[in-house]
Amino acid sequence: QLVQLNRRFIKSTHIDVRRRFRSISSIDEFNKLLDSRVLSDEERKILELHYIKHKPLGFIADEMGFSERTVKRYHHSALMRFK
Repeated sequence: QLVQLNRRFIKSTHIDVRRRFRSISSIDEFNKLLDSRVLSDEERKILELHYIKHKPLGFIADEMGFSERTVKRYHHSALMRFK
């Protein structure tokens, strides 16, 4: 039961962070938010491509030479730093 509650919390947190990223109105505001956390170069690039340039994760995977699963893992990991 605790595992289910933890998964539900992580999912709702993930959704809240995604909404926050999507509501950012300027690139400066976006960069300021990214600078407030320690991110790998890959995580930062994925967030920029996805939320600023509105590229789907599959496209980003092809662009970066990763599998889509790897990009999704990086994306999730980066979002969890903003919870």
